Amino acid sequence: KERKAAEKLQREEGERMKREDEASTKWEMDLRRKQEADRREAEAARAQAALYAEEEEGQLDEEDDKPASTAAQPHTKPAEGHTAASQTSQDDPRSRQRREEMDRWCAEVAESQVRRLAEERQAKEEAARRAEVEWLMQLREDLYQATLKHAEAIWPFERQIRRTYFHPKPLESAQLQIWRDYLDFEINKGDANRITALFERCLVAANNYVEFWVKYANWCE
Repeated sequence: KERKAAEKLQREEGERMKREDEASTKWEMDLRRKQEADRREAEAARAQAALYAEEEEGQLDEEDDKPASTAAQPHTKPAEGHTAASQTSQDDPRSRQRREEMDRWCAEVAESQVRRLAEERQAKEEAARRAEVEWLMQLREDLYQATLKHAEAIWPFERQIRRTYFHPKPLESAQLQIWRDYLDFEINKGDANRITALFERCLVAANNYVEFWVKYANWCE
């Protein structure tokens, strides 16, 4: 029973490691895809910001190059020394401010994406740790229940034997029958370690009875 439980534990451990490797590989692929998408999104945002800034500058340049309309401003007279260069120089700080705001926004977006990815990775690691702890707790409970069930199954035999170990004495027919039933029970279970231990106990207590030696020899063969 212990050997089967150990083999089962090894198989489950191998399957768990395989699942973890597959999950880790999938998580890495998803992370790379997300990083690539985030990088493209950040590049698109920067390109949009640059395009917006260029359009803004182009509109300002067009307004500066456009002649003043006398119809729209009949009573307005341009002051001396007021040129397109001076108008552009006045509007440049506003364009720079817009570019700085756009760059700052792009940086904030990238930082929030990195923070989100870190939080997702931490949540996945925490979930994996919780799953492993739950698996170990369930395994311990299964082993405990299996041991308890086996102890309850062999207790009737142990209760009826009631003999001190290492004291060979003549046995009654009922005691001999209990040893036969006990040995048959363990042999049917098929746990070699338990069968060997029980035969060692039986051959000490019943070493004067040939049938148990023959039974042990047949089982060994």
